[in-house]
Amino acid sequence: MFLDSEDYQTIWQLGHNWANADPNETDVNALSPELRTAFYRLMQSAFHEEISIRTRNWDIFDNGYYLNTIIDFFHFRKFKKCLREDKFDKSYLDSLYLKRNEVLSWSDNIILLDPPPCWALKKTWLLMYSRLIRKKESK
Repeated sequence: MFLDSEDYQTIWQLGHNWANADPNETDVNALSPELRTAFYRLMQSAFHEEISIRTRNWDIFDNGYYLNTIIDFFHFRKFKKCLREDKFDKSYLDSLYLKRNEVLSWSDNIILLDPPPCWALKKTWLLMYSRLIRKKESK
């Protein structure tokens, strides 16, 4: 499935990547401040529709469909538990996918932070490649 490509990562994976932590060794009851911050940023951006978010089967927080209001209520409750009660559920966060190009755009244009390291190198390579192409075209 397309979610298994390198263009998508779960909030659990991406948050760990951003905080330079190992997603397989993290204790949910003892999250580092950096990891909590990464989760908060990613979840809030998805909730406020700055980044689209989806499960394996469905987009969530997409206001375009009536059926989403029913599905979104379940996710709203889960998000509230994570963000307001500071209780992060590994299996839940590992089921929510974010797309690379949206995270890169969001980190550059909205939150003004460096992107997660897993995608930063590719971004740098793409910028260098696009500059090279433009340089060749201008000659």
